[in-house]
Amino acid sequence: MGIISVRDYRQPIQQEVSPTEYVYTRTLMVIVDSPATNCKAVLDACPPVGVTLQTPWGNDAEARCIKRTPRQDVGNLLMWWVTCEYRSTIPPKLGLKLGGEGNPRQENKNPTLRPPTLSGNFNLIRTPAVQDLDGQWVLNSAGDPFDKPKYIESGAPTITFVQNMPTMPGRDLNRFYRAVNSTEFLGWPKDEARLNNFSFSGAVWENTFVYWQYHYTFEFGAHVTQDELIVDYGYQELKPGSDSEKVRMKDAFGNFAPDKLDGQGRRYSGPKGEAVYREFRFFKRMDFNELFPNGMPWD
Repeated sequence: MGIISVRDYRQPIQQEVSPTEYVYTRTLMVIVDSPATNCKAVLDACPPVGVTLQTPWGNDAEARCIKRTPRQDVGNLLMWWVTCEYRSTIPPKLGLKLGGEGNPRQENKNPTLRPPTLSGNFNLIRTPAVQDLDGQWVLNSAGDPFDKPKYIESGAPTITFVQNMPTMPGRDLNRFYRAVNSTEFLGWPKDEARLNNFSFSGAVWENTFVYWQYHYTFEFGAHVTQDELIVDYGYQELKPGSDSEKVRMKDAFGNFAPDKLDGQGRRYSGPKGEAVYREFRFFKRMDFNELFPNGMPWD
């Protein structure tokens, strides 16, 4: 059980409690490799109580962490949210503007040189239930799957980036649509991030510059490349004793008819209600870092 990544989910929120006291609320997203990872392991990977505020959007050496609250995501047990509260009785230093304008790169007069902004959400995932928590197969009394299967619901994290670009999108962006990551991306390993959607808007004029806004939505999780299962099914089976010669299968009435196969090229003879699946990965790999020529906000 270990920690895969820890990063700021969004810019800290600054709030003035009184003329001489203010607080920052910082939200960290922690990705772990096991649902059994406990709170202590998650907190140990986060900035400890007592340290000063340091974020990709700015630092404040006078504000110190006084409280950390961990929460495991109910839809994705491999994700934790840690809310950190920083407090200081010294007025914020001039120039530190957390909450939207703190990153000097975001204030570049040329909007096409700014890093992207981002927001997060979850997608609902529904998969047919095969077994329950006690290991019992989800079959009717005759050993067949239910006509209306029971679905298990879970959530997959998504992140939408908005990147300012100097031109309209070209055909080369087709290469990235529905592709998965060829390298580590935002802390997620190879093949666990997929570009689900792309849109754009524009043209926009600002400070004599014209630009278009590209919207990229990524979905994360091992499921993005593991959901292409096809039932092993066909009209022919391998002839007994042969690895290449095939014969057409017949039903109980002697008619040629398709049937399930056992994964070895022969008619399936296992328990009712079960099926053998062949797994295929119909996807393409791309380096998503190419989509962000200005880097990330925390770079």
